[in-house]
Amino acid sequence: MPTLVTDLPRWLRIVVVGVATTAIIGGGWFIYRHFTRPVILTVATGSSDGEAQLLTSTISARLTASGALVRLKVVNAGTSAEAADMLTRGRADLAVIRADTGGLSDARSVLLVTHGVVLIVASSTVSAEGLGDLHNTTIGVIGGQANRTVVEALKQVYQFDRAKVSFQNVFVAEAAAALSSGKVHALLAVVPLTENYLAKIREMFQQNGAKASAPKPIEIESAGAVANVAQYYESYDIPKGTLRGAPPVPPDDLTSLRVSFCLSPPNPSMRTR
Repeated sequence: MPTLVTDLPRWLRIVVVGVATTAIIGGGWFIYRHFTRPVILTVATGSSDGEAQLLTSTISARLTASGALVRLKVVNAGTSAEAADMLTRGRADLAVIRADTGGLSDARSVLLVTHGVVLIVASSTVSAEGLGDLHNTTIGVIGGQANRTVVEALKQVYQFDRAKVSFQNVFVAEAAAALSSGKVHALLAVVPLTENYLAKIREMFQQNGAKASAPKPIEIESAGAVANVAQYYESYDIPKGTLRGAPPVPPDDLTSLRVSFCLSPPNPSMRTR
C-alpha cells in the first residue's frame, strides 16, 4: 500500500525532504549556539589610578579574541572597597579585592592579580631606620579608609601611643604639600612595586624640594609578628635599590608587609540582595 509521501509528486517530495533537512540542520545549529553562547560575568574593579580596571579589561579582551565561553564585563566601582560592596550586594559576579577588605577576609579567590606592598617612606631628615624607632612622628596614610586595616594591624604590635606616633589620612594630591609643610613626617601607602607607582613616590619627594635625595624607606622590622596577628598580610622583603639604583635605596633588602589582590566570587553566605 503506497504511503502518503510516495503518493506525492516527485517535485513535492523533494521540497518536503529539503524542508525537513533544513529544519533539522537549523534546529541543531540553534541548539549548538544556545549551549555554546558565551556566559558574561560582571567584574567590579576599583583603584584610584585605574590599574585594576586596565588589567581586567585586558583579560576580557583576550577572552573575547580567543572565543572563550566565558566573557567579562568590567565595571569601574571607583575603589576596592566599593568593588567589594558590589560583590556582596549581588551587583557583580566577581570583584578584584584586597585580602584585607573588611567583611571579605574569608572570600574565595580564583586568580591572584597582584600584591600590594606596605611602603612607608620618610624625608631624609628622619633619623629612624625602623618603624619601632619612630618618636613624635605623624605618618600620612595615602588611601585613608582603604588602609585603615593596615594601620590597625600595625597598632597591635607597635606601641605607637607610648612613642607618640600618630596616623593621619591624606589624599594623593595633597601628600607632597603635607610632607613639605611638616604636617606629616612620613607617608604610608599600599602599592604594587611597579615603576608606575614608584615614580609617583619619587615625584612626591621632588615636589617636597628634596630633589637631591630619594625617599627614605622605613623598615617594618616586626613584620612577621604583624602577619601572625593579621593573617591576610605576609612578611615581604623590598628588594635592594627599589626606590633608587645608584646609590641603592634601600641599601639592602628591607622588611615590610604585602597583601594580595585577588579576583574573587562572593561566598553564598555573604551575598545580600
